[in-house]
Amino acid sequence: MCNIWRDPQEATLPLEDFKKIIKEAGELWCFFASLSGGESLIIKDILSYVSYAKSHIPYVNLVTNGLLLSQEMAKGLAETGLDTISISIDGLEKTHDTIRGEGSFAKALEAINNIKINAPRIKVIVNTVISQWNIEELIKLADMVESQGVYHKFQPIFDQPYFHGQLSQSEPWKISNSQIEKLKEIVERLKARKNVVNSKY
Repeated sequence: MCNIWRDPQEATLPLEDFKKIIKEAGELWCFFASLSGGESLIIKDILSYVSYAKSHIPYVNLVTNGLLLSQEMAKGLAETGLDTISISIDGLEKTHDTIRGEGSFAKALEAINNIKINAPRIKVIVNTVISQWNIEELIKLADMVESQGVYHKFQPIFDQPYFHGQLSQSEPWKISNSQIEKLKEIVERLKARKNVVNSKY
């Protein structure tokens, strides 16, 4: 989904630079910050980033695929005061694992459970990217997420930036007219769910 892994120039914003940006954002009355990667939990000292963000900005979210969200990480995130965590699940098990790698669906569910048990004050939001690969199972996926007792957010797939010298090309994708019509019906059904956090628009 995210194209950042194709960028041959690996880089993470240094903590000291991050602190300057966050401090300035807080002084400008920034209310919400969302920390993401690539994969945010591979960032060294990610807990320091989150803690500093929370000390200057009232509402902080972190985005992850859940692979590294162990019980210990969940406890660490709880101590930072993090408000919400977005865990990516892009389909039922077979679809999600095809997109994100074998075993990643089970790890995402384990991550949700680790937060619920070890960091119950952090709200969990499952983030689903709508694509040609999962349209047919969105309602079943929404049922599964609702059964977990967590929130659900949807976003459309979109073209990713091309990096100079990137490692590989983006996967081709295309939504047919019939899928768009089906999606309109699905969106109406999803809007009625209380755990879906997208705006009505």
